[in-house]
Amino acid sequence: NDSETDLSGTYLNERYSGEYLIFGSDENNLYRIVSHENGTGTKIVSAKPLKDTDTGTFVKSAFGNDVYYSSSNTIGSFLNGEYLTKYVGVSYDDMIENDTVWYLGTAANGTSYKLTKYTSTTGTTVTSNRTTAAVGLLRMSELMAGPLVGYSDNTAVWLLSPSSTNKVRRMMTYGNADNVSLSYNLGISPALNLKSNVMITSGTGTKTDPFELTITSTPLPPTSDVGHKIDVYSVEGGSIEVNPVSASAGTTITITVLPDKGYEYAGATITNSNGDYLELNANQTSFKMPSGQIIIIPKFTAS
Repeated sequence: NDSETDLSGTYLNERYSGEYLIFGSDENNLYRIVSHENGTGTKIVSAKPLKDTDTGTFVKSAFGNDVYYSSSNTIGSFLNGEYLTKYVGVSYDDMIENDTVWYLGTAANGTSYKLTKYTSTTGTTVTSNRTTAAVGLLRMSELMAGPLVGYSDNTAVWLLSPSSTNKVRRMMTYGNADNVSLSYNLGISPALNLKSNVMITSGTGTKTDPFELTITSTPLPPTSDVGHKIDVYSVEGGSIEVNPVSASAGTTITITVLPDKGYEYAGATITNSNGDYLELNANQTSFKMPSGQIIIIPKFTAS
């Protein structure tokens, strides 16, 4: 219940993308919920790029010798080694899913970002380019992959997605992604999945009152798909309203388009908590609710 202020005893996998939590034992311990992509757990990402606890400067690393991330390449070795021991700490180890699957599909210029996870833009078959590790990075265009803090307290970071046979995507401080060689030294925003039995002990999930966590003895089964939120991004050129504002999978959602003067509706992109995408064109004003929480990004063009 979003109106509750006491969420103690609520499992983290029942909460929403964008909410804040404490994870780790040092100053880098503020994280945000990304999604529930693995079905039962909760994917989280550092709320800002990692900083060295001794110097206060951003931790930077080359990517490695291969465009495909692994726990043994340069950045993967750091994340699955020193990062866990120095920045997370043993009291949080049991909360981490050690065998998370990380999807490594190529996001070439001009192609759909759905290919970072799937073999085609219309199918649901996941790419065979993937690896298993406790800690990874976010994919290109994944929820929370953009800058989460202001320019002055930010740095360009590695993303998980290759763009070609010799370059990988990076997220710039101003929100634009480009392609860079593997030898670049860039910042790091660690991502990881927490187990289904991680529970909230306090906090409301805001930046000033993040969730505090513990772990229970018994992992939970997948949560039911009932009443998931529909969030709409604010964009230039107009807005949309949706009805209903929360729904279970399969419910028809109706869109009311409210363009500003001089603009016209050009469609929308819908992303759910599993990292799946749905593109609507300008003539589509309804859709079937997918599973999980969704975010709608409307598009308006000057008329």
